[in-house]
Amino acid sequence: MHLTSKTFGGSVMDEDLQTRIDNAYRQIRKIYRKKGVLYSFYTFYRLLTCPIKGIFHLIPEGKNYIDVGCGYGFISLWTALVFPEARVIGMDVVQSRIEFASHMAAAEKIENLTFLAKDITREAIEHSSYEIILLIDLFHHVAFENQLSFLWQCIDKTPKGGYIVFKDIDRKPWWKFRVNYIQDFLFTGEKTYCRDKDEYMEFFQKNGFEAEYFDLKKGYPYSHYLIRARKL
Repeated sequence: MHLTSKTFGGSVMDEDLQTRIDNAYRQIRKIYRKKGVLYSFYTFYRLLTCPIKGIFHLIPEGKNYIDVGCGYGFISLWTALVFPEARVIGMDVVQSRIEFASHMAAAEKIENLTFLAKDITREAIEHSSYEIILLIDLFHHVAFENQLSFLWQCIDKTPKGGYIVFKDIDRKPWWKFRVNYIQDFLFTGEKTYCRDKDEYMEFFQKNGFEAEYFDLKKGYPYSHYLIRARKL
């Protein structure tokens, strides 16, 4: 098993991919602007506080993606626009979020994007329907006692050679962790549950994955990191 740690930034980027990422963001801004000022502000705020453009340089290009815990579809939408030849499924357990995201995708005629109100931990999903599972800023909203069993369900459903892209918030440095904790509590009224990144790396390692860690916190108020794990 091979584990590496990397700091993202400073490397030569794929110019075509960067163009697709930038164009997708401009299109998303237009889409959300139609929904009102608050939605338009959200796209700006999300980009300001989260290295989303950098994340898309770390997501493997594939034919099929599942964005688990997609919420209102922001990352799913961006994935579908960045990878227009791929099939993207946004999945969430909250029906109202899925309805919002579905209406938005249909209005914009984004044909490679589908939203499902399903729980990946309880659904039988064919491996042929996806190659890459996206877990983006989801797990710090999952209670500690459920996190590893939830991740195991995702690992179990990942096909051989497939990827899990796991993006979350680290507990260090302490002040960046606290800034994120306070923001999430103010926005949602709920606690967050940040587990140390090394525990997730070890969990992937013990369950048959080759994993790479990317430090994404530089220049942002929150302690972002990403693990790109490939099933061997």
